[in-house]
Amino acid sequence: MRRYLFKNKLWFLAYAITMIINSIVITYSAFLIERIVNCAINGELTLLKQQVKYSIIYIFALFIIEYIRRTCRSIYLKESVFDLKKDLFDNLIDQDLITFSKENSAKYISVLNNDVNMVEDNYFDNVFVIIRSVTMLATAVIFMICINIYIGILAILLSLMPILIPMVFGKKLSKLKNEYSKALEIYNIKIKDIFTGFEVIKSFNIEKNVKENHIKINSNTEEKSTSLIMLKV
Repeated sequence: MRRYLFKNKLWFLAYAITMIINSIVITYSAFLIERIVNCAINGELTLLKQQVKYSIIYIFALFIIEYIRRTCRSIYLKESVFDLKKDLFDNLIDQDLITFSKENSAKYISVLNNDVNMVEDNYFDNVFVIIRSVTMLATAVIFMICINIYIGILAILLSLMPILIPMVFGKKLSKLKNEYSKALEIYNIKIKDIFTGFEVIKSFNIEKNVKENHIKINSNTEEKSTSLIMLKV
């Protein structure tokens, strides 16, 4: 999977750089606001006007940086997911008929849709979330150390707590992701079988049984999803 992360190196680098710049600029906003408030409290009108001008320029620059970041993100994810889906599809098509027929076609559809989407959310995007979090943390700590070294040290100690959480729940989260992926796969297979046999369902008037069966598999899928969401939060 790592080779897909760095396959589009140019867009990876562009997204990472704009993410870092965006994080630094956002962190700096707190100190810009502090300066404006201090100028207003101290009655320094000339300096206040100057800070307001800086703020307008800052907001304009932030919008531009955010637009570039979002553009780089969308292109990078599009190219990475395209390459991943292409290789998965090519591998499926290259299988011989006997090997391909061993699995329900709904499973292959689930892999190309649900599993790839989970990889996009939980792998590609998360890498940049980590980059952004680390950058914002480092920037904030540096700014706080410049203001007060003791506050900076305290911030470093408090920041270690969120880092420990993934270490504690990492294995559990990975297990839940696999369980949710399998539940989605089963759900797709069952739904495909139901819709394929729709004429049989109507012929034998077994709509009630089919609905009850759907409730069970739907409930199981959403329970896996709920467990995953709770742990991620």
